[in-house]
Amino acid sequence: MKGTINDLMVMHFAREDYKVSDEADNGSDANIKYIGYVNRDGEWYILERNLTNRTYRFIAGASNYTAGWAGREAYTYERYDEVFGE
Repeated sequence: MKGTINDLMVMHFAREDYKVSDEADNGSDANIKYIGYVNRDGEWYILERNLTNRTYRFIAGASNYTAGWAGREAYTYERYDEVFGE
């Protein structure tokens, strides 16, 4: 499998039945990256990767991915276990 470290990281955080939909930088902080995932039922989550702090935080929603993605910079992100209970 060819790809960059970033490509591998994106796939590592893909939950079962979710696919990558979008990727973007934070408009005011280039060290924060966002990756949006969605499943066929419209459920979604966004991964916030902070390159400075070396953290990965998440937010999830049950529907309306488009609105969720549009608001990505305004959310308070939490650890994986806090969002998904795993």
